[in-house]
Amino acid sequence: MGTGAFSSVEAERGVEVNVVEDDEAYLGIAVDEEVDAVQIKNQFADRLDLTVTLNSADGAIGEIEAEGPITFVDGTGGESDIDVDDESGQGELGPGNEAHVRVDFDEAGEGSFALSFAGEAGGASVDKTREFTLRPRDVTGHVTEVKFPGNSGHLRILTGESNGNSGVSGVVSAKLYCEDDGNVTSSDDFEYVLVNENLGVEDFDGDLEGSIAGIEIEGIEGVFVKPDSSDNSTGNTVATDDTKTDPFGG
Repeated sequence: MGTGAFSSVEAERGVEVNVVEDDEAYLGIAVDEEVDAVQIKNQFADRLDLTVTLNSADGAIGEIEAEGPITFVDGTGGESDIDVDDESGQGELGPGNEAHVRVDFDEAGEGSFALSFAGEAGGASVDKTREFTLRPRDVTGHVTEVKFPGNSGHLRILTGESNGNSGVSGVVSAKLYCEDDGNVTSSDDFEYVLVNENLGVEDFDGDLEGSIAGIEIEGIEGVFVKPDSSDNSTGNTVATDDTKTDPFGG
């Protein structure tokens, strides 16, 4: 989580006090890495009318949106390529209730952003700015299978059913294998890639050429080998229990 452990809260009689950013703070702020979100909790005794402003965003973030009864404002002036949904979330946050600012990644890597929090609850007000750095979590343990959709030229590493739509989001460390004129080569090193997304040769470093032959995921034994399209009985998915050891030779 970003810097700035202390924040400024102005109490009812205009007395400014410093509160540690923890469970006892008037406005609880924490990073929920399980869902790639900033969790905001109203710890005032009254309803909180809160505006959260996105001041800046950079890195591997594809979209930022708010969930819950807060007002979310895009203060970047459209200077980034990140999709900001500032139409969601308005109203007042009840005592003890939570809202979230959620991040969606469009590539493996980390993303940084700054948020300002301004609001009033009863006779008290809050005004603070925080910086955050998030990165997709490693979800190797959630991988169920790899899908090779026909001759589409891509694959999907799935963590759930229905093309991964019901699975968890995150990254795995993987190495791609490609076949070109009967020869199979692999990317030089393992690298982090997103799960539940279409992946092609262009998503891996190196000078790979040809068509996708398989993929190896660090932490899962064996290689997910693309099924032979001439054998319809194999389908186009390979489960974690059906990987092959050294299928392309040393």
